[in-house]
Amino acid sequence: MADHGHQEDAADSVDWRQCGVVGKVKDQGKGCVCWSFGAIAAIESANFLHTKKMISLFEQFLIDCDKDFNKGFAMGQVKKAFKFIIKYGGGVPSEEEYPFKGEKGTCKVRHMRVAAKIHGYKDVPSCDEEALKEAVRKQPVTAEIDCTKIKKLSSPKEIVRYIPVYKCNHNVLIVGFGRENGIDYWIIKGSWGDKWGDGGYLRLERNVTDPKGTVGISTRCYYPLIKGFNM
Repeated sequence: MADHGHQEDAADSVDWRQCGVVGKVKDQGKGCVCWSFGAIAAIESANFLHTKKMISLFEQFLIDCDKDFNKGFAMGQVKKAFKFIIKYGGGVPSEEEYPFKGEKGTCKVRHMRVAAKIHGYKDVPSCDEEALKEAVRKQPVTAEIDCTKIKKLSSPKEIVRYIPVYKCNHNVLIVGFGRENGIDYWIIKGSWGDKWGDGGYLRLERNVTDPKGTVGISTRCYYPLIKGFNM
């Protein structure tokens, strides 16, 4: 994370941002749509690793069209979003064709061009930070966390030390991991714009004694599968 001003031990670290694998930081606004942003962020990264092209995909597609598994602006889950996409052929249009509106609308993807396509997804073993580390080593992974105490931080550039999970209520993308001054950490990408955290990112303490991890980061983690890349 040298480009973000941190001094760290790079012997065993990954930061997918430095390879262009992570899409732009987005802002979900006031709706409960972090599930769509988490799913799309993971697909953007997987699609880049497969095609070497970063295409901004669109969350509005899921918010407007996924009536089978999720509830638009009310609530949803990343895993169910992946199931919806796969059920209807695995295709996701680009943000350019169907930009985020900040409110639920009518599904309009019948004639949209597909910009990325997944064929499945995988669950990372729950409450296993080592398994999560190995998954993130391969590609960015989406995770459910308890954002209650990290949504507003006084020192967003510092590593957030262990906070127990009360209830997972937000989705983020884990884009790397590292170690600084003897503290292991995860790098997460939020969906509250670049004014949140450190330019839209945050570091959470890793390898804590609680198997659920800091703010529950290792409880429910998933990543999409694209044929020819992560068989």
